[in-house]
Amino acid sequence: VLSFLGRSHEALADLRRALPAIRRSGDRVWEARTLNTRGELLITLGDVNRAERDVRRAKQIFTELDQQLGAMHALHNLGVLAFLRGDLPACFNHYDRAAAGYAELGFASADLVVNRCEAYLVAGLSGDALDLVTSALAGPALQARHRADLGLWRATAALAHGGLTTAAVAARSARTLFARQHRELWVLR
Repeated sequence: VLSFLGRSHEALADLRRALPAIRRSGDRVWEARTLNTRGELLITLGDVNRAERDVRRAKQIFTELDQQLGAMHALHNLGVLAFLRGDLPACFNHYDRAAAGYAELGFASADLVVNRCEAYLVAGLSGDALDLVTSALAGPALQARHRADLGLWRATAALAHGGLTTAAVAARSARTLFARQHRELWVLR
C-alpha cells in the first residue's frame, strides 16, 4: 500500500524490518514474497543490482517450494531487470517464459502485457506491441484499472505503428476510464 501511494522508501523500511522476523519464523514462502516485493521496490528506487539479488533469491525459494505463481512473478521481475539493463534478448526470454507459465497456471497478468509492450516498442516491433495489447484487451474479466492502462498502451503502440485513428480512439477510451477512476495524471498522459 505504501508503495502504491508513492511512499517507496517507507515501504522499503517496513520490509527491511520485517524480513529478519520472517526468516526467524521459518516461513520460506513469506520470505520469498518479501524478497520479491523488496526487489520490486528497489527497482522503483533504481537499485537494480540489489533488486536482482532479491528477485533471484525469491525465485530460487519459490521454485524449491513449488510455488509456481510466485516463481512466475519473480521471473517476470527478472525480465524487468533485464529490460532496465538494456538486455532485450534476456528480457524477451524472461517475459516469454513468464507468459507461458502464467498461462499454464490460468493467470492473466496485465502488468506483464504492459512490460512486454514497452519492450516491443523499444525494439522497434510496434506491430507486435499493438497485437499483444489488443489481444489482452479482448480478454475476459479485466479490471477497470487494467483496461485503462492497457488502453493507453494500445494508443501508444498504435501511434508508433502509424495507426493514428486507432491511437486516437484508444487514447480517448483510456482517458475516459482514467477520469472515472480519478487518476488525473493518467488522464493527462
